[in-house]
Amino acid sequence: MGVDTHCDTHTAALTDPIGRHLDTLVITADAAGYRQLMAWASKHTPGPRRLWAIEGARSHGAGLSRALRAAEAVIVEVDRPTRRARRHGKSDWV
Repeated sequence: MGVDTHCDTHTAALTDPIGRHLDTLVITADAAGYRQLMAWASKHTPGPRRLWAIEGARSHGAGLSRALRAAEAVIVEVDRPTRRARRHGKSDWV
């Protein structure tokens, strides 16, 4: 799962092992949203261990990162694209 974090909401996208988009979820950036996200992930993916790729894990995604670590999730931080790379627009699903 990949998560694009923002101040008030986070957008999660689920892909299959070869990168095809399967589903997207927008949650509030609070404990209720984190619970909703983890329930959504459990519904769509097998097993107790999932890989979470989070953009901004140490800034807007810090609360989500803490909640996922408490649930023993595997987290990697995704670098934000440079301004030059973003000049052509964002590629978010939503």
